[in-house]
Amino acid sequence: GHFDYDIENCHYSLAAQLAGKVGIATPAINHYLANKTAVRNELAAVTGAPIAGIKQCLLALIYGARTSLNGQQAIVQTIGKEAAGVLFKQAVFSNLADEVKTIRQPIIDSMSRNRGKVVNPFGKAAPADCTTPEQLLAHIIQGGEAACLHSVIRRHGSDLRLLQHDGWTSAVRFDTAHLEVEIAEDTGFRVTIEETAL
Repeated sequence: GHFDYDIENCHYSLAAQLAGKVGIATPAINHYLANKTAVRNELAAVTGAPIAGIKQCLLALIYGARTSLNGQQAIVQTIGKEAAGVLFKQAVFSNLADEVKTIRQPIIDSMSRNRGKVVNPFGKAAPADCTTPEQLLAHIIQGGEAACLHSVIRRHGSDLRLLQHDGWTSAVRFDTAHLEVEIAEDTGFRVTIEETAL
């Protein structure tokens, strides 16, 4: 009788919107957002890796994973060296990797500062050990995610039963279109919410 809600492709969606605010187009990210199932299926088929592994690699990419075949790198550890080598040669993946690198520093530069530390959309300054561009972009995106969740908690907290990164479980069914409007009003981010009945 409960319902699961998930912000669809939250991290890439927030990254594209943050890039848009500084005037940078994100055609590769937009293509992925519009065709996420097809992209994941295509990459899984060509690499032989499971779809769950491809999804994890795409998420790791936006959080700064390197496109290196070094065995210590996250993507190689996730799907193996051979599959990673094939993945890195796919245009849809390499275009995403290039675009994430392109938008990273301009997004960081656009954020406000508190005592020299980057402040994310949730109002939290980066911790002292968060210094690389990859870490700072992750801090910013996670702050956007937290701001979206906080909007739902603030407005509907008594109905929530579990928070899950970029989603939540509710005891009641929500109007997802209305939630999307509320989140946009509170955060400035336009997100799409998926619903699953449990």
